[in-house]
Amino acid sequence: MVKLGIIGTGRIANRFVLTSETVQGLKVNAVYNPHLLSAEAFAANHKLAHAYSDFGLFLDEVDAVYIATPHETHKEYVSKALDAGKHVLCEKPMCFSKIDAESLFSKAKEKQLVLMEGFKTAYCPGFQLIMEQIRTGKIGEVVDISAAFSRIPENMAGLREVENREYGGSFTEYGSYTLLPIAMLFGCHPKEMRFSSILNSNGTDCFTKVDLAFDKGFAEGRTGLGVKTEGQLVVSGTQGYLLAPSPWWLTKYFEIRHEDPNDAERFETNFDGSGLRYEMEEFLMQISGTRPTNKEMQNVSIFAAEIMEEFLKKRMSQNGI
Repeated sequence: MVKLGIIGTGRIANRFVLTSETVQGLKVNAVYNPHLLSAEAFAANHKLAHAYSDFGLFLDEVDAVYIATPHETHKEYVSKALDAGKHVLCEKPMCFSKIDAESLFSKAKEKQLVLMEGFKTAYCPGFQLIMEQIRTGKIGEVVDISAAFSRIPENMAGLREVENREYGGSFTEYGSYTLLPIAMLFGCHPKEMRFSSILNSNGTDCFTKVDLAFDKGFAEGRTGLGVKTEGQLVVSGTQGYLLAPSPWWLTKYFEIRHEDPNDAERFETNFDGSGLRYEMEEFLMQISGTRPTNKEMQNVSIFAAEIMEEFLKKRMSQNGI
């Protein structure tokens, strides 16, 4: 039984604890928040044994941690947890520079610990089937990828994702999702990248497009926060294309289509809850050694950090900083 501690007490942390109850071999037994009252309220709500505002005492109670705090705090929490000998599952984005991502994975390897970024979509059966069908050549050679993720919150006022001028906005919030299929199909070494953003009054982006050029094709990621677009994944190939409708990141079905509109295949897969269960199970298997470290996903994390780094530079330039 892996004793896991939650760092953070927000929306995703609540969903994580509820989902963990369906995963064998995992026990959430502690929560940390620098504000003790928040930690205690969270622990009481979920019937957790321990609540801490002291990070050292918190780490003493657990074997592994799940980090679900504001983006800019992730890197420091990951580093401190690894230094304390704890396995780490961290929400996206784990960090905002390529060198930081490489350094954290290097530290985890040196200490023989598991470090995973929470790309939950990567471990869902539907998305794995998408990758399998494309890699078997069903649509020929891939030449273009278009992935989108957008959301209009019920109440934008005071929303952290909007108000955080340095690290908020649509791309830091949802860009990692769109980069996942791009990295897995085209690799992690774009020849060119271009960002186009529409900014809010405070300088965060409400809509962003990233265009990437690779040796064998092109890719586009679109994110919106307060702007809505069709949240689909389209992968174009020399013999057809794959369409996964919104929400493709929680894939329940997709279609492969060809020149003849009657020549289409529909694939349906099981999908459980919010998808968090699949990444938890992957995390546990890597901790137990029943599944090796996923080098491909580590490369995806490093790639995503590199793209985030370049995006933030561009946005700062747009803001005249």
